Amino acid sequence: MKGKMLTEEDIWLKQPICETTKVSKHIERKKNVKYVSTLNEQAAENKMYEQFQEEAKRKLDEYKKTQEQRENIANEIIKGSQQVTSQHKMYEKYKQYFVNKK
Repeated sequence: MKGKMLTEEDIWLKQPICETTKVSKHIERKKNVKYVSTLNEQAAENKMYEQFQEEAKRKLDEYKKTQEQRENIANEIIKGSQQVTSQHKMYEKYKQYFVNKK
C-alpha cells in the first residue's frame, strides 16, 4: 500500500465505525458539491446560449434593415433612371417636333 494512492473505498474500509460516518458524510458533501457545480455549469451554458440567441437575433434584424436600405436605394435608382429615360424621350419628341417644324 505504500506507493499507492488511497481511494475513498480504502479509506472507508480502514476507518473505525464512527470515522466511517464522517467519511460517508464527507463523500455525500462532495457529491452535493459536484451536483451544485454541475447545475452552475448548466446555468452558465444556458445563459451563454440565451446570449448567443439574442446576438443572432440582433444581427438578423440588422441584416434585414440593411437589406431594406439596399432595396430602397435600388428602387430610387430605378425610379431615377426611369425619369431620365422619360425626360430623354420627351426631349427627343420636342427635338423632332422642332426639326420637323423648320
